[in-house]
Amino acid sequence: MKNTTESPAVEESAAEEVTITIQDIGICKQAIEVAATRGAFKAEEMAIVGDTYNKVSAWLNQMQPAVDNDDAESTDSEETSSDQGETND
Repeated sequence: MKNTTESPAVEESAAEEVTITIQDIGICKQAIEVAATRGAFKAEEMAIVGDTYNKVSAWLNQMQPAVDNDDAESTDSEETSSDQGETND
């Protein structure tokens, strides 16, 4: 007979959803910058690190306008609501 019971920690970790935010990707970009500044990469690694950094930077630049627009829309709707005398009590 096999012991088929799993520990609760294993079941919980399998059920949790992993999320990555734009801020997380920005932190990764900063980590690459710091590591490069400190000489953490060998010469033969520089091309792949640079290509990856460029992709991350370009993606962040593409995503930033969408985030800025979302922020502006939420600010506009809040101002409209307060102008109309509505409150968030």
